Amino acid sequence: MSEEVRPTRVRLAEALRAEIAANPGLTELPHRREIAGQYGLAQATVAQVLRALAAEGLIEAQADGRWTVAGRL
Repeated sequence: MSEEVRPTRVRLAEALRAEIAANPGLTELPHRREIAGQYGLAQATVAQVLRALAAEGLIEAQADGRWTVAGRL
């Protein structure tokens, strides 16, 4: 499947997984506004991806709205 055909949320999830894997010292993801700006996406799309990654156990939502990498704090 070509890059253009793959859904945006799939590409974002893959990019975030790769960033987490490549940076063992990474403990917290940027705010969803920052991620949305970096990738040119709507915040709602980013929020959907973050929830999916949390469901996989890769990241965890914090009460203050931050997202942390599971097991790295």
